[in-house]
Amino acid sequence: MEVYFNELCLCGLSALTYKDILRLRDLYNRLKNNEIGTCRISTKDFEKVMLYAKSMKGSTPNIINFLYAFLQQPFESENVERRQDEYLAYNWEYDGKMCYGLALAVIMETMAVSTGDPIQWDKPVLSLLKDESIVHAKNLYGETTFSFHLQWLLDSQPVQLKQCQTLPSKKKIHLRDDHGKNVLELFCSQLVCSPYVCEVINSMPFNSANRHFIHKVRENGIIEIVLPWTDKGLGVVVKTTGENRRETEKIAEMLKEEYGYL
Repeated sequence: MEVYFNELCLCGLSALTYKDILRLRDLYNRLKNNEIGTCRISTKDFEKVMLYAKSMKGSTPNIINFLYAFLQQPFESENVERRQDEYLAYNWEYDGKMCYGLALAVIMETMAVSTGDPIQWDKPVLSLLKDESIVHAKNLYGETTFSFHLQWLLDSQPVQLKQCQTLPSKKKIHLRDDHGKNVLELFCSQLVCSPYVCEVINSMPFNSANRHFIHKVRENGIIEIVLPWTDKGLGVVVKTTGENRRETEKIAEMLKEEYGYL
């Protein structure tokens, strides 16, 4: 994911202040911690920002180096070029002005970065026109706007799953001595081959009315699985490598895809 500079925030701006640059630096650090290190900008606007930065009071080589690292030219990366037709097919306007960075934030399903006048730009969402339709661009200005979008950002990041280091033959399988135990033993011997399954904690009470393979997902990596192809609805409770609900839900999807059908 990359973010896009809102070129409209430079319109009518005569200079950038030291506080503006520090705020951009703080945004850069927060974004990097969330796997985003690039803000796309046009060459013309990059030159304008650099001119402001070099001439402002308190400018240092570190500030200039940070801007070179964060602001990358041009707007049009390969990903943008693949979706350029969507921009060209509509008129995109904000407050009566044609916009590009804000439009790309919408098209690329990411965020814009704004600076300058806080009254105008310190807002988490900016509404713009896509022809006659109103669309909303996520906007970053400072800490408040970043916090507003943080949960969305976390949910947008690819899930990084850990794998269990225990060999399948060494993974524990605990089952009650109920009817259907032999069926569950065969199923679990296959299930523990998944690198994301740590052990089978126990078998579940019968769920004959349940026709869904994934019965329940818990935040602590526990997944309840029902075998819907069995008459009694045999099931097991599985401990996975998931460390939160999002990771565990992803593992549940993968287990369903691989083991959820006869």
